[in-house]
Amino acid sequence: MSEPECVPAEPGESELLNQSAGFLLNQTATVIRMSTAKKLVPFGILPRHISILETIAHHGELSQQEIGERLGIDRTSMVQFIDRLESLELVARQVNPEDRRCYALCLTPGGQTALVGIRRAVIEAQEPFLQPLSGAEWEQMRVLLLKLLRGQAR
Repeated sequence: MSEPECVPAEPGESELLNQSAGFLLNQTATVIRMSTAKKLVPFGILPRHISILETIAHHGELSQQEIGERLGIDRTSMVQFIDRLESLELVARQVNPEDRRCYALCLTPGGQTALVGIRRAVIEAQEPFLQPLSGAEWEQMRVLLLKLLRGQAR
């Protein structure tokens, strides 16, 4: 039995990949995530920690379970993420007065201060990537991405 012959790829970009929302969004996210990770080194966190900090900042004290459900993060990962944020003294676990079986998470004063710098780092990380777009184009893209995400929440 002979081995199948490999056909060389055509030069240029893949038409399928250029038409794939998943591929393009994933590639975009990868580039921004890598740039963001570099900017977050001084804070000791990774991009995946930002959504947890922002959720607590926006909604106030929540349980790990509530945050995990809102963000689609499994329990095991949530424990690891919160342990890291707590070790950096950005988040504190407090006994939940409504349910003593679980903890409520809150931002520490240091977490609130760090979040200001983290937000600035996120903006700085995405600026080079968004530079080819005008302000109006970025705003249009932002609105369309939100529309897509909100359409999935139904």
